[in-house]
Amino acid sequence: MTTDPTAQTRLELRLREKYVSALHGANGPDFDGASAAAFIEGLPLDSPADWPHIVVLCGSTRFWTEFQQVNARETAAGHIVLAPGCDLKRPHPLWATPAQAEALKPKLDVLHRQKILLADEVVVVAPGSYVGASTRSEIEYADKIGRPVRWITDLTHS
Repeated sequence: MTTDPTAQTRLELRLREKYVSALHGANGPDFDGASAAAFIEGLPLDSPADWPHIVVLCGSTRFWTEFQQVNARETAAGHIVLAPGCDLKRPHPLWATPAQAEALKPKLDVLHRQKILLADEVVVVAPGSYVGASTRSEIEYADKIGRPVRWITDLTHS
C-alpha cells in the first residue's frame, strides 16, 4: 500500500473531487448524491496508508498484449492501474489517417505524463528489454519527478 504522503494527498483530492461532482450531478443521473455518499463511505479517506498503490504502465504499444498481461497482474495484486488507452499502431476510426494520428500523439504524450504524475510507481513493460525513445523520455520524466521505476522484461512478445 502507498506510503508517499504526496501521492496520498493527490488521490484523496481526486476522490473528494469525484464525490463533490457526484453530489452536483456531474456524473449523470445514475450517480446521484446518495450513490456518491454510499460509494465514498466505504473508502478509507481518514487512513490514506490503506489506499491502493497506483501504478502507471509505460512501454511501446507494440507490446499491447503484454500490457494487458501486466495490467491483469497488477490489478490482481490490488493496484490501481493507469495505462495507455490508445494504440496508434493499430487502425481505429479516431486516427484513421496519418494526419489524425500525428495530431493525437502529442496529446497522448501529455496525458501519459499526467498519469505518471498521478501514479506512485512507473512499471515499464519491456519484453526483451526493448525501450524506444518515447518510453525513454517517460522514464526520464519519472526520474525527474521522483517516481520509482520498476521493469518487467521477462515477458514473451506475442
